[in-house]
Amino acid sequence: MRLLRKSRFFDERGTTLASVVAAAAVLAVAAFLLGGLMVRSLQDQQASGEGFRAVFLAQEKAEELKSLPFDQVASEPEADVPGCPGFRRSVLVEEVNPYTKRVTVRVSYPVRGKSGGRGSQELVFERTVDF
Repeated sequence: MRLLRKSRFFDERGTTLASVVAAAAVLAVAAFLLGGLMVRSLQDQQASGEGFRAVFLAQEKAEELKSLPFDQVASEPEADVPGCPGFRRSVLVEEVNPYTKRVTVRVSYPVRGKSGGRGSQELVFERTVDF
């Protein structure tokens, strides 16, 4: 009778140890997965910030072009944006009719986390002749 109690005691103790090890393994896997999600979230946040910066640079150029006289609004080849390493900007001007031009400002930027990956933002507006 005493042997049964002893073996039952050891069985319970072994089960408790197995439960603790299993719980620790589950927590370790969950921590690993959450860590990966956190890294990916930070990368996405950084990419979003760079996309926002590209939109700002496109709007800045659009405002500059809107302030020019109609005849001086012209296309510009892709070039580096001063003060923003990795960002490149171009302007495409198409004549819709003698009184209207369609202007496309495109800003491309590096996307971190992708080797050689680049993102881009475009801003399109129409510029009419000054009356």
